[in-house]
Amino acid sequence: MRQPLKVLMVTIPLLMVGLVGWHLQHPTRVAPEQESCANNQAERDAVAQCRQDTEKKSGTPATATLVGNLHLFQMAGEQLEWRLLAPSAQDDGTSRIHVRQPDLHLYDKEGENASVSAQEGTVNSSTQIMTFSGQVVAVNAEQRLTSEILHFDPARKMLYTQQPFVWVDASMRLEGVGLTVMRESQSMSVQHNVRVQFFHVGDEVTREKDDDEKPRS
Repeated sequence: MRQPLKVLMVTIPLLMVGLVGWHLQHPTRVAPEQESCANNQAERDAVAQCRQDTEKKSGTPATATLVGNLHLFQMAGEQLEWRLLAPSAQDDGTSRIHVRQPDLHLYDKEGENASVSAQEGTVNSSTQIMTFSGQVVAVNAEQRLTSEILHFDPARKMLYTQQPFVWVDASMRLEGVGLTVMRESQSMSVQHNVRVQFFHVGDEVTREKDDDEKPRS
């Protein structure tokens, strides 16, 4: 009985070496776009459910990239044109970057001359157009603009909204729906539902405009 035992003791190690060698030459294959830890449909379903649960709990897509202390800016030669700051941002792989508590600073040759703040916003990574939403406030040294949504187009140096807004300065309070402000020409146009109160007169002047009328400048 000693000889079969010796043969068995030699055969088992050789078998183990053979199995290890086969696994090294034939690794577990996973189809493209499948999870490396999911080798069957049940596991893939579990991974998908896990992603959905993660998104519901955090409000963030499971494939999104989170960035802290976002800082974007644009230069024209040596002139700083704008700077966007945010405590956090989220890139979900689309053309839009979602930002929390954005703070936009606008500059001219004299330095900073306006700022925009909001609860949240988005930046189009292709056009750089920014959209601010939630308690939007735009201010400069003399004027204050509030709305629920405000857009900024850096290429056209234009602030605009299609939503109701309130514009206040030292001499008047202007309300309306739809506003465009061209920073270079320092012009402003209102689309409709214009309501103006002049502070130095004390009387309120109200004027309704139809959508097909030309914008008020």
